[in-house]
Amino acid sequence: MQKPYDVMARGLLEGALTGPCVVRAEESVVADARAIDTLVEPLPGRVGELASRGLLGRMAIEPASIEAFHDPPSPEEVDECLLKVIALHARQRAVWRALPAPREAPPARPVLWIVSAGMPDAVVSAWALEPVAGWPRGCLANPGARVPRLAVVRELPRARDTLLLRLLGTERVLRAAFEDLRALPSDAWEREMLAPLLTLLRHDLPRMGIGGYTPEEESMRYQEAARITEERERRIRTEERSEGRSEGRSEGLAPLLRQFERRLGRAVTDGERSALLARLDSLGPVRLGDVVLDLDAPALAVWLSDPAAT
Repeated sequence: MQKPYDVMARGLLEGALTGPCVVRAEESVVADARAIDTLVEPLPGRVGELASRGLLGRMAIEPASIEAFHDPPSPEEVDECLLKVIALHARQRAVWRALPAPREAPPARPVLWIVSAGMPDAVVSAWALEPVAGWPRGCLANPGARVPRLAVVRELPRARDTLLLRLLGTERVLRAAFEDLRALPSDAWEREMLAPLLTLLRHDLPRMGIGGYTPEEESMRYQEAARITEERERRIRTEERSEGRSEGRSEGLAPLLRQFERRLGRAVTDGERSALLARLDSLGPVRLGDVVLDLDAPALAVWLSDPAAT
């Protein structure tokens, strides 16, 4: 069974970064079952969204392996994390080399971020890590491009953009982060994202140091999380139905599309395809079938380009 801290770390990272990034937990990289805790790959078209995810979003703006430690890790433990990144990158490059030419640029090696609740002094010394200019207090690295980077939760400033990482702290840091979370507006994205995770961990929260709650408070939190989860699932089902309808319309259009292209003697343009899809909804397949049979190629092209055509 996973420890509550591990569940919190992986659930928090996955919940906060899924969407603008591809997030994979327990990414297996070598044959002896070593796995990266959380592998994050930002999606090019959605990188801008990460600016709203605070410090965690900033860490995920480039491919990253994020390994969270409740107890400060040793240099050997960090070496093992680095070994997993090296193995993953070697696998990615092997896949890239097998692609036919011309190829895009080779995959970048993921940055290794170590998130530690306390200060791992031996790691800081071994890697000559120091505070990074332009980053919050508690973020350490050195100029080497392949050196592990470190976020020490205990040292992070108490601000909203560090809230998610401070929830991976201990004792007073964790309690303060939880107070900050509860003080956020009810519609804050952090609260919505974390509600199901905190519900999952509700029986472990007291021994994690957040404290106990009355049955009434726990019931309210559970009910709020259940409501949010239900709304999210309803939204997903609605989107899936919408996608299904869209796929069905596309499939229904395919035979008609072929008829239009044969009559025109060419492929339809993107604009004509959109017009046909809209008229499939408004006029129906029978009318479209009549039009393609009744009109010659020039008249059919005019009909497709006329927004008022019926």
